[in-house]
Amino acid sequence: MPVHLSKRRTDGGAPGRQGIKGHQLPPQAKILDRVGVRVTSPAWTWIDLAGTRMAFEDLVATGDSLLQRGNGPAGQREPGLHPLSSVEEIRATIAARPKVKGIVRCREAVELLRAHHDSRPESLVRTRLLEAGLPEPAINPVLRMSTGKMIQPDLAWIDLKVCIQYEGDHHRADKVQWHRDIGRDRTMHQEGWVVLRLTGRDLESHQWQVFLGEVRQALGIA
Repeated sequence: MPVHLSKRRTDGGAPGRQGIKGHQLPPQAKILDRVGVRVTSPAWTWIDLAGTRMAFEDLVATGDSLLQRGNGPAGQREPGLHPLSSVEEIRATIAARPKVKGIVRCREAVELLRAHHDSRPESLVRTRLLEAGLPEPAINPVLRMSTGKMIQPDLAWIDLKVCIQYEGDHHRADKVQWHRDIGRDRTMHQEGWVVLRLTGRDLESHQWQVFLGEVRQALGIA
């Protein structure tokens, strides 16, 4: 796999040597310094990704990752770094690059970008729900139970008391997390919530259709 390197047009031609895929950057390209390495801005790089073979739902998930909260899991792992961009900055960068490869996909994907996602699977699930014509769920809403306990499901239709919890491998492998998840779901059931749980396997084609049927049933949609 080649290494992609870019230079501003004003600094000469695109880099060219064995194993290098060279690119030219226009003068207005935004360049940042990250631990001593000069890189294009997250918004600029996201638009470049749209010109690759990346699946549309992954393009949305990548865009969502740029908007992750400073007080969320990503922010806790990398203090002071998140969010990496904003929808406003991404829109402005799209407007500044009207003729680049993949720009039409960018214009479609930016309409689906949302802050507050904590993981790629959460974003994929939301995107697929919208593609299926279902109403958009709230993302990581903080819910207060009657006991005063605060619970934060991954996705939720609050008025209908239906939520989705994505269970990654760490939920299974971490005994403390596993017991916490069981207690969380028990509390929500007692409060009248329908909790729909899924794993990576449910994102596969056939399994997703089965899960989608469960969501439709829970929401009362034929």
